[in-house]
Amino acid sequence: MAERQYLYDVFVSYSAEDVWVLDDLVPQLEGNDRLKLCVHERDFQAGRLIIDNIVESIENSRRVLVILSNNFARSEWCQFEMTLAQKHVLNRAMEPLSVVLLEDIDSENMSNSLHALLKTTTYITWYEDAEYIHLFWDRLKNSLM
Repeated sequence: MAERQYLYDVFVSYSAEDVWVLDDLVPQLEGNDRLKLCVHERDFQAGRLIIDNIVESIENSRRVLVILSNNFARSEWCQFEMTLAQKHVLNRAMEPLSVVLLEDIDSENMSNSLHALLKTTTYITWYEDAEYIHLFWDRLKNSLM
């Protein structure tokens, strides 16, 4: 049986308020690592229901990368994307989620599902420390391959 061809290597679930995604993550993964990312600001089809864009984009992606932040935790759309991606993983329709912890999540923003994700998934923590940046990018790239 032939391996399924996907439109995207990685669907990135993130809050648009986290400029790190477009400023750092996308150039690194698409430029240096040559991955095809699906980011909602660029790749969602205008005029369609957001929910349809999310469902179709996740189904057309080999993996899902969740960028956790307080902005993410406060967003109902981000929570929906995470839940839908977890459902795909449970149905064995996709590889396990890759998770980046962009910042510590404040307790008032911590939902039960976010807490469970952090307790059951080995995540990669972002550090602004130049000494660890190469290690972060290597770990992330390896988790997405």
